[in-house]
Amino acid sequence: MFRKQKSGHIIQIPSHGGFKALAGCGVYNASKFAVEGFSEALSQEIAPLGNKLTIVEPGPFRTNFAGSSFRHAQKIIEDYNLTAGSFRERMK
Repeated sequence: MFRKQKSGHIIQIPSHGGFKALAGCGVYNASKFAVEGFSEALSQEIAPLGNKLTIVEPGPFRTNFAGSSFRHAQKIIEDYNLTAGSFRERMK
């Protein structure tokens, strides 16, 4: 539709996890970095068609991320206690 009308604006909302990685959040950060890269490329592809793309990266805000939806690994590897393990402890 945007291509046909030669105008439009896409808003992508990854998160601040798309530009700052933290130990213990590798998979989460990878998904957010992927949205960032995809959005930057898409922005260049749609610009000649009169369309725009904005990436909004909100800071932390209250969700159920660390609540009942958060799952802990069943096996804990002690070698990671000082890195990813510290994140695990903060989530408790």
